[in-house]
Amino acid sequence: MSDAKPKNQTGEQATEPSTQSPQRYNNIIRILAGEGKESISVHKDVLCKGSDFFVKACSKAWLQDEEDKYITDGVVTVEAVDPITMDLYIHWKYYDKVDISRIHDARIQPTTGSARKAHDGTANIFSEIEELVKLYVAGDYFLESYHLSNQVISELAIRVERWSNDSPFTSGSIIDYVWDNTAPDATLRSLILDSCSATATMESLLDGSGYPQEFIHDLMLRGIELRDLETSIKVPRIETHCRYHEHRGEHAAEEKKKCKEWARDAKWSVVGLPVKKLELRAHRPVFPQTGWSLVP
Repeated sequence: MSDAKPKNQTGEQATEPSTQSPQRYNNIIRILAGEGKESISVHKDVLCKGSDFFVKACSKAWLQDEEDKYITDGVVTVEAVDPITMDLYIHWKYYDKVDISRIHDARIQPTTGSARKAHDGTANIFSEIEELVKLYVAGDYFLESYHLSNQVISELAIRVERWSNDSPFTSGSIIDYVWDNTAPDATLRSLILDSCSATATMESLLDGSGYPQEFIHDLMLRGIELRDLETSIKVPRIETHCRYHEHRGEHAAEEKKKCKEWARDAKWSVVGLPVKKLELRAHRPVFPQTGWSLVP
């Protein structure tokens, strides 16, 4: 039997459960998530690792007066993140894995018109996309490392591949949420813009009336930038997911290599097809907005 450790969505070695001594692992923080303040308990060491937000929230220096809305006696209140998203985030903190199947345990129902009108299978994918988008934004909110956003992007790439209609991101609720809660250079924005410019129909875009003006402006620029490329090339796919990742520092090259390995495995296991010979590699910019280029 192989002793090799399992890999997560980005091809990195999955983190095994902590073996820290009990005295370092018995400090429990209770999070009150969402407007209903649902209680979720988590070890402080796990919660603070990699998150500047929770490092500050759990530090003695940040125990404020009666107006403090974050932490009191080991309780952190985070109304901006709902309980389902918080559960996904905490699970990722412990296991270094985005387990989107957990939302079905919670019996998540589609909340938008476009999802309700879709077939059951498509609606199921749409509900997963909605939750992944919220998890990406939560990672930003918690000042989490880019490893979380990379894993979310990988999971989104799988669902975009499975989507049988036009772009799954034309829902006004998704567009509003992402453009209200992310920075202009967010990798999630780039993924959505590529998907919409490549496959969204005029009908689906008009159906999502009330899009933010910033999104409309960004979509026009992306459409002009990619207009000379074939749809099959510019649409986000499993084999091109890495162009929406961040890879920094001394391990960047190794992370990109693992992304290729993950794409090969995911394409075969999820779609039943091998990765095409044509790849779209990130970080070798030809197009100034997207930052990716064709590499045969």
